[in-house]
Parts: sequence; structure tokens; C-alpha cells
Amino acid sequence: MIILMKLNKLVLFFLVFIAYQSFAQTLQQVVRGKVIDAATHQPIIGAIVFVANTSPILGISTDVNGNYRIENCPLGQQQIVTSYIGYAPAKVQVILNSGKEMIVNVELEESYVQINEVVIKAGGDKTKSNNEMATASARQFSVDEANRYAGSFNDPARMAANYAGVSLTSDVRNDIVIRGNAPGGLLWRLEGFDIPNPSHFSATGTGGAVSILNNNFMANSNFYTSAFPAEYSNALSGVFDIKLRNGNNEKHELTAQVGFNGFEGNAEGPINKQKGSSYMVGYRYSVFSVIKKLGINYGTTSVPQYQDLTFKLFFPFAKGSFTWFTVGGLGSNTILGKDVAPTDFVGRKEFDIYFKSTMGVSAFSYNYNITPKSYLRCVAGITYDASALLLDSINTTSASPYRNEQNNRFKQGAHTYINTKHSIRLSSRIGLIADNIGYKSKNTRYLGNVTKNLFDVSGNAILLRAYAENSYKLLPTLTANTGVSYMHFMLNNTISVEPRAGLAWQATPLHRLSVAYGLHNKLQELPVYFIATTQVNGVVIETNKNLKPTQSHQLVLSYDWNLTEYWRVKAETYYQSLRNAPIEQRSTSFSMLNAGSELALPYVDSLVSKGIGRNYGVELTLERSMHRGFYAMATLSLFKSEYKTNDGVWRKTAFSSDFVTNALVGKEWKLNDKFTLTSDIKFTVAGGRRYSPIDTAATQVLGFITRNEHDAYSQQYKNYQRIDIRIGFRQNFKHTAHELAVSLTNVTNRKNIFGVDYNPTYKTIYYTYQLQFVPILLYRLYF
Repeated sequence: MIILMKLNKLVLFFLVFIAYQSFAQTLQQVVRGKVIDAATHQPIIGAIVFVANTSPILGISTDVNGNYRIENCPLGQQQIVTSYIGYAPAKVQVILNSGKEMIVNVELEESYVQINEVVIKAGGDKTKSNNEMATASARQFSVDEANRYAGSFNDPARMAANYAGVSLTSDVRNDIVIRGNAPGGLLWRLEGFDIPNPSHFSATGTGGAVSILNNNFMANSNFYTSAFPAEYSNALSGVFDIKLRNGNNEKHELTAQVGFNGFEGNAEGPINKQKGSSYMVGYRYSVFSVIKKLGINYGTTSVPQYQDLTFKLFFPFAKGSFTWFTVGGLGSNTILGKDVAPTDFVGRKEFDIYFKSTMGVSAFSYNYNITPKSYLRCVAGITYDASALLLDSINTTSASPYRNEQNNRFKQGAHTYINTKHSIRLSSRIGLIADNIGYKSKNTRYLGNVTKNLFDVSGNAILLRAYAENSYKLLPTLTANTGVSYMHFMLNNTISVEPRAGLAWQATPLHRLSVAYGLHNKLQELPVYFIATTQVNGVVIETNKNLKPTQSHQLVLSYDWNLTEYWRVKAETYYQSLRNAPIEQRSTSFSMLNAGSELALPYVDSLVSKGIGRNYGVELTLERSMHRGFYAMATLSLFKSEYKTNDGVWRKTAFSSDFVTNALVGKEWKLNDKFTLTSDIKFTVAGGRRYSPIDTAATQVLGFITRNEHDAYSQQYKNYQRIDIRIGFRQNFKHTAHELAVSLTNVTNRKNIFGVDYNPTYKTIYYTYQLQFVPILLYRLYF
């Protein structure tokens, strides 16, 4: 009751602050941008751009540079439609407010249409990516959806968990588990440059608690869950290809925000209006300390502190552009044993925990239109991510830490490619990626009154990749996508060649069938290769250095049915066969296919590339796009994820939760030109996390949780269930716009199991639980 009273006061404060009305003038906004050919990046002259469902129709044609500008657009949810003869139309859903201009840049894909035939391909299909080389298991990631969906916390990773085939059953980590694959199998790419997981408090091969990515700066992006195009390599499970928008090049704009991701201030505007250059910068700082001071209990005494910075500078010129972008974050968390409650799912009363994390990427990109039919893109930069864990036992008088881990990764890399449109039927892309990757890792533990270095590894290696891919329209209704990717890991001279192929058939205007195949390879995390073994004679050998990349053959069959203009059904079935997974030489249940199920990467020596696995399942999606203020989506994923080691036993992997289902519904009520109410609800049910049985007798003797690894992951916690609700409103004034929303997380206060722990004082095993009911306030101001 006290918590709700405090929240009521906060909500009342903001309501009073923005409740007054402007005078009777009608509020409007500008929509502008540029229309280009998707394959050549050349401007399209004379394309028609209009705001749907306006009377009279608000629209305009693009000028000689492909630019357009539509004045006096009504505020609220609007659909921007772009069309041009010979091209598939594009539809973009946006929210217009009075405090910020809307810049919508559009890439149109040319349609192959024979004489006397009509265009069949429809625009605005979110179940497909905006990459013409992708055949199946791909979709566009909408920033508008990430801001709107209940339970997403403006986090792209948590937003992706709504899609079929994606599992996320941990409230404290935003791991993206795709079709039973480990989270480390996902490739994150930002503006064409491969990056580490962009999350605060992430560890090698896992997600984190809070995203570093700033939704206010993101453009619509691509998300892949299987058999992705050849340009994406060194990945097993999927790809999250993130795009950043450019800043406003005509007008300076500011945004202030407070929410789950922190206190935030953003600015953007022109550097040189005549030349069209722009800047964009934003900074965020942790909000959790404020939540704790409000007396809100979210299941742990942990109060993470974090901050992050994003900026992008954009400089266009006659035949291209130059860009500099940077994204980075710092995080720290201190959990003292004296403050830990018995059921805390993060800390333990026996330890003081100190954790720090760092992640950053900075890169330059260069685009150049070589000919009217081809363009060049180059991006080069650096990445760095690090984590440090100090776990100090409060039951010993020794000054030595019980556990001290330090992990540091860095990369200098470059990616360049040429995209060419040979004809209306054929487009191709060839590219080269070169990376110098390095790692330094150290683990010290206090064992038996002696401080021991369990490992101290470091090293670097060159990774070279090349690819070629093309999209060929065999018929107006039949498209073939083919490609091949080459990867050379120079540390142990491992070479991988990966063919990719897909075929898409638009059987009728409403029905589309696709089949895709891909061979994918993923290197082990770099420190694994440098783990050393000390032999009896004292000789130190790096026994993991010759490990092969884990390999996956992936086959997917997809069917899309557009029930109406706004309702669609999508069904996919898939099979993945995994090979060369690192396992122990002796007969155990250990496999690197389960890496990422715990926060720390397993450091095991003497591994061999002989493990196998398989993932298979079916997925269904029913979706209604936002129309007349209403949207809905329901997904169902049924799957199995299994692995086998030297003992010959097939076991479930740590990520085989067996099923995931999501249901989302949202509605907006536009009361007038200035005021809009919103409501969103999400319901999730998923199979519980898998775990190995606990050896109770050994646990009581040793004083910590001990498991029976022979039956690894044979047991499963109760189903994960959560209901999230988001209620908000938007208010527009002449030059400013306000948004206030309250997200009610886990409204039924369900106790989803996080794990088990052991109390050495009472010699009892007990459950720890995930997030309790947590109300989170979001306020955003555009001006």
C-alpha cells in the first residue's frame, strides 16, 4: 500500500504538470526523408510518399535527390506509404508528436514483373526482413514495438523474446536463446560491425541485466533465427543486425527520459544545414537506486549502478557519406552478505560480492556510390568488453579473496563490401571481414588456506572471413537466394566453407512458401583455446588450441498467409544438426553446447571436438499490425534441444524448455489531437529452466550445492509464467510532447523459480525466486 501511495503521488505530479491544455490551434508535425533503391542506394526521383487514411490525402513526390517533405501531418499513430512504378511499395508505422520531427528514410526493392502481369509482392510485411538476401526465419525489428510492448523495458533483447522461437525465462538477464541454442551463438552487429553483447553486467557468452542500446537512437533493424544470409558468419543461433538512425539535419531537438534503463538526456541536430550533416548524442544513468529508495522490493537487495553513452556523427557528400558512431557503458554492483535476505536470488549471506563490467564500440563507416548500379561500404573500428568479479567470504579472517575473476576482450576489425544490381532480376554482394581479437582472463581462488591461480590465460588471433551472395528472381513469383561464406581462424589454421541457399515462392498474393538451408560455424570463445594443462613433468600444454568451430546444418520450411491487409499467420518448422561441439575426452556429460546456462564461461581443459547435438521444432505466429489503434500478436514454439557426448547418451540441453507461448494485445484511444491513452498487456508461459539433480548428501558434507552430472539437465523447474501490463498516455503541446507510462511487471506476483541454494547454518536446500511484482514508471519529454 505504501508503494502504491508513493507511485500515486508521482503520477499525480506528472499529471498536474502536463494537464493544462494549449489553445484551440490544431497541432501538426513534419514528416520528411529520402527514398532510395535498396540495391544501388541511388535516389529514386518521383516516388510518391503519402500519409495513409488522411482526407484529403497528404502526400508529395520525391525531388531530384530522392528527398521529400510532408507538412501539416496529424499527430498520433500514422502509416507512411511509399510507392513507385516497378517497385514494391513500402509501409512504415510511426508515432508523430509535436516535439519532434519524424524522419523516415525508405529503401524500395525493384519488382521483377513481366509484360501484362501485375505486381504481386506486397509491402509492409514485418515477418520479413528488409534484406533481400534473406529467405526465411527473418523479420524486421521495429523500434515502435520495442517502446510499446509491455514487459520489454525498451530493451531490444527482451522485445525479441516475443518472437516465435525465442526463449527468455530469466528476469535478471536478457539472454536471447533461439531454438534451444546457447545465447553465445547469437551474432550482434551494429551498423555493419560485429560487436559484443551490448548489455550492462554481461559475461562472456551471456546476456546482461540492462541493455546499453538506446532505443531513441535506433532505426528499424533485422532479426534472424535460422539459415541467415552468407554475409553473417561466426554465428550459430541467429543474428541481431542493429541500425542507428541519423540525427535531425535541419532542427535541434532534445529528449529527456526516466525509466527502467535510467535517467536519460538526448540531443540531436544539424552540424551544417547546407551540407546536411548531423549529430546525435545521448547519456543514461542508473535508476535502480531510486527504486530502492521508494521502498519497492523487486526480489533482491542488489542495486546495480550503470551509465552509458551513445553518439553518431553523419557527414554526407555528393556520392556517399562518412559516419562516426560510438556506443559504450560502465556498470558496477556491490552486494554485501549482511544485507542479503534468505530468498535473495542474486546474493548470498556468506559472501560480499563486487562486480564490474565495461562494454564499448567505436567505429567509422564510409559509403560510396561507385556507379549508378553499385555502391561500396567500409566500416572499421574497435570493441572492448570486460568483467571483474570479486567474491569475498565473510567467514574467514584471511585477506585473500575467496574468488577473483577478471576477463578482458578486445578487437580491431574492418568490414567492407560491394553491392551491385546487375539487372532487375539479379543483385549480388561480395565482402571481406578481418578481425584481430584478443583476450586476457585470470581466476584466483582461496582454497584450503592457500590462494591458487586456477588459470591465467591471454592471447590474440587473426580471424579472416569472406562471402559472396546473390538474389535472383527466376520468375515474378519465384526468388532464389544463394551464397557462400569462408572463414579462416589463423590461431590453429581452421578453415570453414559455408554454403547457403534459399527459395521463396509467392504462390498467390496471400500465400508464400519458403525453404532455406545453411551451414554455419561458430568459433569457441577465445579464452577456451588458451586454457592450459600442467602435466606431471611440469610441462604446460594448451590442450584446447586445436578445437574446431562448432558446426550446424540448418534447414527451415516457412509458410506465410496474409489473412487480410493487417492480419497474418506464419508457420515454420526446422531441424538443426550440430557437430564438433567441445566435450571432455573422458566419459562425462559436459558439452560446450550448454555454455551460457550459468553466468561464468566454463573453463575446462583437454577438450575434443567430438560432441554432437540436434534442435528441432515448429513455430506459429498470429499477428495483427497496428491499425486503428489496435494490435495483437500470439506465438507458440514447440521444440527439443538435445546433445550427446562420449558416453553415448542423448540428453536435453540446458536450454530445452520444450515450449514457449506469448500473447500480446494493445489498444490506443486518441481522445483528441493532443491527448492519447494507451494500454498493453503481455502474457507469457514457458517451460521452466532445466537443471541437474542435486546430490543432497554431498551438498551437506561439502557445504555448497553439488549436482549429479550423470543425469545432467534431466530435471526442470515449474513452468515460467508472467503477466505484464503497461498503461500510459501521450500529451502534445505546440512545441513539446510528453509521454507518461507505468509498467506493471509480474502483476500476479507469481514466484517463478530462479534456482536453488544451500544454507550451511541450517543445512537446508531452498529455492530462490525471480522478480516479484514491480511497478516501473517511464516519463519522456520531447522539446
